Amino acid sequence: MNSRAIKLDIPLLTKALPIPLIAAAVLAVLDMLSVSFGIFTSLIYLALWIFCGVWYTQLVLKAGNRPGVINLAVNGALVGAAASFVYQVLIWLERVLRVGGQTVDVAGLLVTLLYVAIIAGLGAVAWFAFQTDKR
Repeated sequence: MNSRAIKLDIPLLTKALPIPLIAAAVLAVLDMLSVSFGIFTSLIYLALWIFCGVWYTQLVLKAGNRPGVINLAVNGALVGAAASFVYQVLIWLERVLRVGGQTVDVAGLLVTLLYVAIIAGLGAVAWFAFQTDKR
């Protein structure tokens, strides 16, 4: 196997997923309840997606692993995409129950997953660089 191959770190991914998924679900429930954060709404969403990558990186650092930057970005992006998927599905279910007859916007879902994955991947790499620079 090529040492440059992207490695999915399944044990750490399964360990990292619960907290970001719960955070995304809480944010979705707050959104369902029409809780308004005003001008801070987009910053809160951005912080959640960055947190997904940071959380994965923190677990990697605690485990003592030293993955490559691409592996770190891909695995952090997967955590962010999973959290985004949970958020999007919960919001879709709420709209179906409230309005009825809503169809799934697959293109919108995929675009959202892509940009959240990019944000989470960048958050993972940035946190890794910040933490390893301090040591």
